[in-house]
Amino acid sequence: MSARNVVQNFLKGVTKKVAVWVVRQAEGLLVKLGLGSSIGAILGTGIPIPVVGNAIGAVIGAVVQFAVEELWKKVGAPVAKIVAYVIFAIIGSFTLFAIGITTLIAIVLSNNPYPWEQGGSAAAAQRFVEIEITACDAAAGCSYQNPLRVSNGQHSIGWRVTIRNISSGVLSGSEFSFSQSQCAGAGVSGFDLAPGATRVVTCSGTFTETDEVVSNTVSFASADPVAGEESVGIVIFGNPPVTIPTGWPVASGCLTQGPNGSYSHSNTEAIDIGSISTGTAVRATFNGIVQSACWESGDGCDPDGYGNYVRVSALDGSFSAIFAHLASTKVDDGDRVTIGQQLGTVDNTGNSSGTHLHYGFSHLPMAEPYIPRDSGSNGSIRGCSENCGLCF
Repeated sequence: MSARNVVQNFLKGVTKKVAVWVVRQAEGLLVKLGLGSSIGAILGTGIPIPVVGNAIGAVIGAVVQFAVEELWKKVGAPVAKIVAYVIFAIIGSFTLFAIGITTLIAIVLSNNPYPWEQGGSAAAAQRFVEIEITACDAAAGCSYQNPLRVSNGQHSIGWRVTIRNISSGVLSGSEFSFSQSQCAGAGVSGFDLAPGATRVVTCSGTFTETDEVVSNTVSFASADPVAGEESVGIVIFGNPPVTIPTGWPVASGCLTQGPNGSYSHSNTEAIDIGSISTGTAVRATFNGIVQSACWESGDGCDPDGYGNYVRVSALDGSFSAIFAHLASTKVDDGDRVTIGQQLGTVDNTGNSSGTHLHYGFSHLPMAEPYIPRDSGSNGSIRGCSENCGLCF
């Protein structure tokens, strides 16, 4: 028997018992009021109710049985169905609620960050194209790389750009251009790029450099849908003077999360610097090349992650740093920056719960000597969250 039938039979029995109880209470009330003889006379016997109780009871029982059956057919069954559905809905709701509470407790006890607290993008901002720019030394057989390392002196450098449509629609009115003047004539405009299609363009130029870095930025844009993307190619001549990160990226502040912090820095060499005001200047901590200067109005170009940010690569490409959750950026892709140069200003864009600067390294530990101090009043900043006990 199904659960619904069980509920219906239960309600049917209850309805019958209630009806019988009501009739018997009415019969008892008539006796107490001395109306038994009158009822007996009406029934044609002239005897008190108690004497004819059995006969009347039988008649009443039959009437009640019939009434209950008819009442159940007309009203009880539909009502019972509704009640059964309501009961099942309540049980289902409590079950889902219990599952949700259990899941939440499991997340809390596991000490893992919630999806919306993760560093980087929990759901990356939509991109339409992928751009790959590489360089080669024509005299050495043109093996394309990024960055490309060559010796000091004169080299014929070839650049190759591959643009791929990674969206599900056609990119109409597309165009791209290069920052290097030698490639100025290689730019293409007014073309359409179908889903999954690629466009490859090459150009070349001659450079004579000593211990220097040459960059070439390719910029892509489409009219429908409106999209934009940039990528930077780098050629390293000789051994440029490489500086390691030094100092803090802002004048003052307090660390609210350290590298590998449980809040959102799991397996991440980064710190969060709080106790600073919106608009505070963010400065480069080493000489390098801007890999990406990402800015959009509102909540930034990466609203579910870094918001507005600047990523700077070392001159030899051995490491990089990111400066995130910015209000504005003061540099462009491919720019050469020096220690102390302003990159942008502090804000609260992207996946951020308050005004702060996210400062992170790639291929370097977030520790001395790359930052001035890596311990505070609460000990090492590694793994700390909320209050690292380090202000400067």
